[in-house]
Amino acid sequence: MDTRDARTLWFLRFLADHNINEIEFLANENKDEIMACYTVSLFDGNTIQGKAIKTATIKGYIQAVNDFCVANQQKAAVNFKMPASKVVRLLNDQAKFEEMPARRLPFTPGMTYAIMITATKDKDFLGLECAISNWTGVGRLAATRLQEFAQDKDDEVMMYVTPNGERIVQAFTRDNMTLFDKDNVAVASAKPSDRAKVTGTII
Repeated sequence: MDTRDARTLWFLRFLADHNINEIEFLANENKDEIMACYTVSLFDGNTIQGKAIKTATIKGYIQAVNDFCVANQQKAAVNFKMPASKVVRLLNDQAKFEEMPARRLPFTPGMTYAIMITATKDKDFLGLECAISNWTGVGRLAATRLQEFAQDKDDEVMMYVTPNGERIVQAFTRDNMTLFDKDNVAVASAKPSDRAKVTGTII
């Protein structure tokens, strides 16, 4: 099986996984919406090898779908020369992102939503899952650099050294947080009975 055939089968599997009939797809005059969803799925790493791939390779996946459509006497699913196409816009945006040096993958709305859903399964609203969700939200919405709100190593505490020699933890710590109860009174105690009073946080 060559690369194009493998990519065609991968797309047919995508259709099947989403309960989309192959014949109905071929007969659909406007395939842009489905192809945009397929493109996003590829961006998310849902590829044959199960890993993230570059825009140029994703175009190869889409071209395999185009060839499949043409082989079945239908027009290509995606016209790469049509700027208004959702797929073309997605590919162009991703290509621009890839051109920027040393870019980290962003917390997309979808990723943030998934983290939030995971947090709702934690019965303790002050538990680990909720804390991670809130912490991620702070970092994303405040647009702070990683070093300003989190550690980037799990085996070493990163520190700032000020000109006078003082060492400061390279992230927010508990001392940077103030917890409040419903009356906006600070909760200083870590006792379980006091933890239950917490309704707000300020950094």
